[in-house]
Amino acid sequence: MNTAYPIEQEPRYGWVVVWASFTALAVIFGVAYSFAAFFESFTTAFAASRAEVSLVFGLSGLLYFVLGAFGGMLSDRFGPRRVSSAGMLCIVAALGLGSVATSITQLTLTYGIGLGVGIALVYTPAIGCVQPWFTRRR
Repeated sequence: MNTAYPIEQEPRYGWVVVWASFTALAVIFGVAYSFAAFFESFTTAFAASRAEVSLVFGLSGLLYFVLGAFGGMLSDRFGPRRVSSAGMLCIVAALGLGSVATSITQLTLTYGIGLGVGIALVYTPAIGCVQPWFTRRR
């Protein structure tokens, strides 16, 4: 395994990494899987069909599962902190731009694509950065 980031020798810092990873995953799963709460609001606000609104969430899910492998490769090359930070910025931008969207097409571009890419950049590094800190009892 290629480790692009050095592991410090202080074992307690590993628990900080666990907490940060847990927080990042709670945020991305909360955002990704809360679409049912917004489904009816989106169909009403954008006068869109159920299929069009489902496409927004389906596209987001497709992107974060397909691009997750690339998030891992970027994490190996640039480190999980940089990649996860870029992903969180992408998520914030997607949610911010999605909140001012005036059409279902704009929502698809912001929430569907932007959120999917952002989650892909956060998910795999958040999972992979915990494991190197706990090697003693393997």
